[in-house]
Amino acid sequence: MMNEIVLKMLNFFNGPIIPAIISLAGIVSFFFIYRKENKDVNEERKRVQQNLINKATIALPRRTYDVACAGSRDVSACEKIETIDVRACNFLDRDNNPIENIDCYNFFIVHGNSMQYAGVYNGDLLFTPIDFEYQQLSSDNLPKILILKYRKSEEEELIALKAKYKVRRAWHKCTIEEITEHYTIILEKIVNSDPFLKLKKENGYQSDEWMINTDFPNRLQEYAKYSSNGEYPKEFKDIIISTTYDVSQNEIHFSIHPVSSVVGIVEHSFTIGNKQ
Repeated sequence: MMNEIVLKMLNFFNGPIIPAIISLAGIVSFFFIYRKENKDVNEERKRVQQNLINKATIALPRRTYDVACAGSRDVSACEKIETIDVRACNFLDRDNNPIENIDCYNFFIVHGNSMQYAGVYNGDLLFTPIDFEYQQLSSDNLPKILILKYRKSEEEELIALKAKYKVRRAWHKCTIEEITEHYTIILEKIVNSDPFLKLKKENGYQSDEWMINTDFPNRLQEYAKYSSNGEYPKEFKDIIISTTYDVSQNEIHFSIHPVSSVVGIVEHSFTIGNKQ
C-alpha cells in the first residue's frame, strides 16, 4: 500500500500539472514585475518631461507688452500682457528673411478682430519702428495699419477702459478743414483706389454711397466735439481717415483721428496660434 502511494506521488510530480503550475506562477510573477517596472518607467518619464518643461519655462525670458484694441471702446481689454520675450524667438519678414534688429521695434498685442480684413486678428503681435514720429506720416505712405493712443477725452468718457492704444487702418491724411470742405471728392478717391477694392467685397461693406454720404458725415459730427466755435486746437487739425470693422454690428465704417495720436506704423504682423 505504501509503495502504491509513493508511486502515485512520483507520477504526479513527473506529470504535466506541476510544470503548468510553475509556468503560471512565472507568468503571474512576470506580469507584476513588468507592471511595477513599467509604472516606474512611466513615472520617471513624466518626471523628466516635467523637468524639461520647467527648465524651458525658466529659461525663456518674459516681457510685458502694451495691448492695442482692434475694436471700439472694448472695456474687457487689459492694459498690458506678459508673455515670452520676442528676443527669445525667431521672426521672419514677408520675404522669409530673419528680423535681426529686433530691438528697433515697439510691440503690441492685439485685442479684438476689427482689423481682420487687414489680416490682423485677436492675439496678434504687431511690430512698429521705435524711432517713429507722427510728423513722418503722410498720404504718400498710406494705406497702412497704425497704432494710435486713445485721446484723453476718450479715457475720461470711458473710465473702465484700461488699454491705452488702438489699431486702425489709415487711408488718407489731410487737414480737418480740407475734409470738411471737400470730403466727397477725397472719399470718392479713397473708395475707388485699388487697395480699397478688396475691402468693398468684404462682409459688412454697405455701399460707396452709404460710406460717403451717411457714415462719414456722422464721423465728422463726432469729431466736431474737439472744436470750440468751429476752431480746432493745433493737435486736432491734421487728421487721418481710417476704416474699421464693427464686428458686433457687422458694419465697416470710417473713422477720423488726429495725426498727433499716432504712435507707430505697423511694419510686421504675426498671428499667434490657430485662428478659427
